[in-house]
Amino acid sequence: MIEYPRTTLFIIEKEDWVSAKSLAEKLGYSSVSEYIFDLLRADREHRISYHSLFLELEKYYELEHYTLGLVADRAGFPERILINLMQEFELPFPEEKKTENAKLVHKLLLQYRLVPREVDNILRLKAESLKRQVLSDADILYAVFPDNLERTAEVLTLTRDDVFRLLENYTLEKLCKSCEALVECREKYSDLRSLFGRFGLEYDAEALDSDPLIENLRKENCVQLFGQMLEYASLSLIKREFERIESFQFDQVMTMKLEELEEDKERIIKRREQIKKELPYVAASNL
Repeated sequence: MIEYPRTTLFIIEKEDWVSAKSLAEKLGYSSVSEYIFDLLRADREHRISYHSLFLELEKYYELEHYTLGLVADRAGFPERILINLMQEFELPFPEEKKTENAKLVHKLLLQYRLVPREVDNILRLKAESLKRQVLSDADILYAVFPDNLERTAEVLTLTRDDVFRLLENYTLEKLCKSCEALVECREKYSDLRSLFGRFGLEYDAEALDSDPLIENLRKENCVQLFGQMLEYASLSLIKREFERIESFQFDQVMTMKLEELEEDKERIIKRREQIKKELPYVAASNL
């Protein structure tokens, strides 16, 4: 065995150390040290860690439910290291999610030959549009958010934000009175399980029943408000993803076309505007 200078290595996570020893043996390394230093070299050359970091940061800048803590956990960095790396690459800490910030990450992704999620979405939507003439709302959301938990978390985050913004400006009594067809509204929007299914979302009865926001709405016999905003948030999310794809295509001089989805986009916009007409407090709040 080659003689190397020796040092003391603290085993911070025993399970990781055992896994490293096992993998080093399978890969043919003569020692765990050689395997570890190969990983360190790859990291120094930006062939490992930064890739997952950029992909997670793209979601941080584009998705409402993504936090720095979630990015750190998914990318495998301590949060303090994550913050240092973001500063190194001159990535901002936005108060709001803005397209400009996502564009900065897209440049880094393309620089390191990584595919932005917009390209993945284009390809998945194209594939879905070739399978069927008309895509349902769930089909589109499945394509742009293939992960069930991620898709559900994003819609629920948007829904809760919309409801909270409404409640900042209106009382529940006023919101209900503004609905001209209250009975029909309750019948249509109070069945949350069906609404979740319509948009391909994960329905967790236990979590929803214990949600303080829904509990308060249910006490006031106004749970349909959450249902209304769930539909509105889902349609808004689809519209937002279409617009991000178009913006990315324009900025990157992309040549991929999605003519097959034009009718779906028009349908989504038309239905979204119809909801705004039916729910005057939504239009008044500029949601």
